[in-house]
Amino acid sequence: MDAIKILKVEVGKAKGKMQLTGKGHSASTVAIDYSSPLGEDNGFTPIELLMISLAGCSIHTIQYILGKSGIKVDDINVIVTGQRRMNEHPTILTRMELEYQIRGNNLSASAFEKAIKEAEERICPVWAMLDEGIEIEWKYTIN
Repeated sequence: MDAIKILKVEVGKAKGKMQLTGKGHSASTVAIDYSSPLGEDNGFTPIELLMISLAGCSIHTIQYILGKSGIKVDDINVIVTGQRRMNEHPTILTRMELEYQIRGNNLSASAFEKAIKEAEERICPVWAMLDEGIEIEWKYTIN
């Protein structure tokens, strides 16, 4: 039997036109809203949160992989650009590009590429779930 972990989040506390609050396992919260005219632009849209989830999961995975190899990273940032189909519903993301920017001493391109590929192909659960329906490409710069 597969091991299973139950995860639980809560979204609610509606205010304004469409603003909600999301809460996970910690005391931290996140504002969720839509842009005008549906909402008041007082938070992240659900699509933005999805993109942020992919960015965060992939960065954590890359940091973990590089750390296991003894590679210290001073900073890592990723800009995610998404293409959203708007001519039919649901208005889904069809493509995303992740542009990693990494800083550190003695970082090799091959080690970083290997870490990204491992995140993409084996370890990052968000990437694995999205990869089935969205074209995801990546590139990087090392400073």
